[in-house]
Amino acid sequence: MPCRGRRVDQLVEVRWIPPSTCWIKCNTDGAFSTFSSLATCGIIFRDSRANMVGCLAESVVAKSALEVEVLVVIQAVQIAQDHGWMSLWIETDSLLVIRAFSYPSLVPCFLYVQWLNMLFHVRQMRLRFSHIFREGNGCADSLAGFGLRHIGYHWWSSVPSCIMTAYSRDRGGLPHFRVS
Repeated sequence: MPCRGRRVDQLVEVRWIPPSTCWIKCNTDGAFSTFSSLATCGIIFRDSRANMVGCLAESVVAKSALEVEVLVVIQAVQIAQDHGWMSLWIETDSLLVIRAFSYPSLVPCFLYVQWLNMLFHVRQMRLRFSHIFREGNGCADSLAGFGLRHIGYHWWSSVPSCIMTAYSRDRGGLPHFRVS
């Protein structure tokens, strides 16, 4: 009888890292409820000292989680440009959206022109993008969750209570853990 080993789960440390001086880091997350068909964006902007410079939860029209994840990045770039934040680091837990920066054909058809327009506008910016595991994207995730419960557009220039725990953890450099 062959000996079967048990799978050993490993804990992976996930940590939010602040951007370099003069950069703004933007964490994004989209939420989509198949039950209610509600979709929301969660976005938080932070500076090099990990201070929040703004965040939002916004209801959007989408038919899938992918559509929301694409819309949230388009919205984040627009907000950054409106505020004059021309050095922007976008961090998301959606690997597909990260790939769409290099392969725009991955974007759903009806958002394709908006995505190409966003890519055109970011040429005027210094842009960096990266993936973070869901466990390290707690602020954006909480904002998206807030948006599912409170329909509309919500902008904060001070830290809202719905993200205080995740925000404090990130500011303190404390790790989150992912089982893999």
